[in-house]
Amino acid sequence: MFPSFRLALLSSAIVSQAWVAPAMAQPSEQQLSAADAATNSSNDIIVTAQKREQRLQDVPIPVTVLSASALTEGNKVNVKDFYTSVPGLSILPGNNGGSSGTSLAIRGLTTGGGNPTVGTVVDDVPFGSSTNLGGGGPVPEFDPSELAGIEVLRGPQGTLYGANSLGGLLKYVSVDQSTDALRGRIEVGGTSVKSGALGYSVRAALNVPVSETLAIRVSGVTRRDPGYIDNVQTGEQNVNRTNASGGRLSVLWRPSSDFSLKLNATLQRDKILGFPYTDSNLGDLQQSRLRGTGASKLSTQAYSALAHGKVGAFDLTSITGYSTYKYSGFRDFTFAFGPATQATFGVGGDRLANPADTKKFSQELRLSVPIIDGIDGLIGAFYTHEKSVLGTDLRAVDPATGADVAQVLQQPIRTNYDEIAAFGNLTFQITDKFNIQTGGRLSRIKQHYETVYNGPYNTIFLNRPDPFTPPQEDTKDNTFTYSVTPQYKFSQDAMVYARVASGYRPGGPNSNNSTDLLPSYAPDKTQNYELGFKGSVLDRKLSFDASIYYIEWKDIQLAVIDPVTRAQLFVNGSRAKSQGVELSMTAHPVQGLTISGWIAYNDAKLKRALPVGLAGTAVGGAGDRLPVSSRYSGKASVNDEFGLSDGLTGFAGADVSYVGKRLGNFQPAGVARQVFSGYAQLDLHAGLKQDMWTASVFLNNVTDKRGVLPSGTGDPIAVYVIQPRTIGINLSRTF
Repeated sequence: MFPSFRLALLSSAIVSQAWVAPAMAQPSEQQLSAADAATNSSNDIIVTAQKREQRLQDVPIPVTVLSASALTEGNKVNVKDFYTSVPGLSILPGNNGGSSGTSLAIRGLTTGGGNPTVGTVVDDVPFGSSTNLGGGGPVPEFDPSELAGIEVLRGPQGTLYGANSLGGLLKYVSVDQSTDALRGRIEVGGTSVKSGALGYSVRAALNVPVSETLAIRVSGVTRRDPGYIDNVQTGEQNVNRTNASGGRLSVLWRPSSDFSLKLNATLQRDKILGFPYTDSNLGDLQQSRLRGTGASKLSTQAYSALAHGKVGAFDLTSITGYSTYKYSGFRDFTFAFGPATQATFGVGGDRLANPADTKKFSQELRLSVPIIDGIDGLIGAFYTHEKSVLGTDLRAVDPATGADVAQVLQQPIRTNYDEIAAFGNLTFQITDKFNIQTGGRLSRIKQHYETVYNGPYNTIFLNRPDPFTPPQEDTKDNTFTYSVTPQYKFSQDAMVYARVASGYRPGGPNSNNSTDLLPSYAPDKTQNYELGFKGSVLDRKLSFDASIYYIEWKDIQLAVIDPVTRAQLFVNGSRAKSQGVELSMTAHPVQGLTISGWIAYNDAKLKRALPVGLAGTAVGGAGDRLPVSSRYSGKASVNDEFGLSDGLTGFAGADVSYVGKRLGNFQPAGVARQVFSGYAQLDLHAGLKQDMWTASVFLNNVTDKRGVLPSGTGDPIAVYVIQPRTIGINLSRTF
């Protein structure tokens, strides 16, 4: 039975977490750090953060790896569910929340506007629009069952990953096929949310070795995430429930040890049945929204072909990718136009749609080769073309019935984005223990913008003809990024590194409702200085991963309102810095028991006041904190696996996450910034394993906290509330 000594350890660890939540972390979601990689050489974690397979312990970059299977078992199926597992990661849910526009920030690098600051790749293929006018690069919310894991790289990654990685990178890694044996898995689960609805999930996967050289893997999922928010205006309950379904097909052909070809296709559809935010001026878990608003649909597709060949000492890799992202849905926009709509059309309601459609193609070629003894090289070329349509559909609505009275504005924004880049890395092996990695990337970006305004908005608000077509605009940018990383290994289990690296996000044209050509805005850049230490002691029973960093951010992209045209523009101005410390530790005091944790301190603030002069310009002075991120955050975890009888194994665990106080976006003079209080969340899980069967239960947000995140909608009373107390069960069988 369960040993009393282990019970005492587990109990004391759980109790201690209540006091040290900012200082510890969480293997219940299997956050696998360099510390975990060092615990057992037979269980080394292999990552591709530097576009080659390496032990996580050996990568001179701060990387967090999340196990997809553990995320699934704990019902952490969206980024907003597991973002607290990653040091320095913060999120801003999008216009309709969930998977329809969530944006990321790492180490506090965001002003709440402009192009994305965190890049996203799926199997090394960039996903989503690179620009705000193309939809802003929303994070794909693939069900974790379609993945092997998620790698999060912290700090600028511009040399290897290019645009939009000035803060870091989110990397989805799919499950590999196998020619070894027929394998499969099926899982069913159910969830119940306090004061909300019921949810369910069904997942299945099958790996088929067709021959010694060919394998096929197919998987699928259908899921309902329960709702828990009521719309008091319409009387609808649990309006934020979500239906998701998807699948993945992958093929591996390996005719020899020197050549392989992998083909992947991943599809997912999400349907959110109502607005997933609460109103801060109403009761608990309530909103008031126009009938016919809040629902949205999302379709995500990602395709890739990865070919790898080896000729002697030369390794050549080709990665071809194509992805699509489609979003549609109306939201209540009465807060912005209500009075004007009432005066003009005789009704006081507005609903707004911002449909998005992005198609993206990319091609990357990489050649890895030893140059001379002690010097290895990696050279590559990259090209991407994306075509996006981001729409605006504003309608005057009768609040009593939800019926449309007039289409006020219909405006499609069409953009093209082309990037071509050359990059290279050199590794100088000075001694057996000391090496220096250097890298550089030269990128050239071209963008095209055009739009047309249709509807009475033109004559009533802009004093323009209907329809009205502003001038088209084309922009060009050239950007160079680099990195230098000395690394010294004390032993196989301990190393120290220093890193100097730069990152950027592209500039581009501004959306225009003027007869004149508006000025474009330029790329902004980050410069990162970092010192890191990874290692393990006590025969790998105690492991650690620490880093200290300082980031300079120049020519920040800022949103302002033009006083003449009333259009939102982006300009470059001001400077900021982000500095901090991240520390994670993992202990294995006895066989099967793991206690681990991390703590992060981040100080991200302006170094120079925001520029003034345009109406609606946000106000910020030197020393003011950047939006969204917290100064202190952390997570603590304890997990145990123990034998109960012959063939029967039990497991149990708990984790506590902590997110500190955050501030909202910078605001115009006289308007206070939003303040979001800090919160802690406790999650528990337990289960049994016997042979090929696993049964588990989880209880998330045990204390039923109302942790609040900014909504990203522009609505001053709309906030995102973390999911209330949720209980669930999963049953799975492998074969």
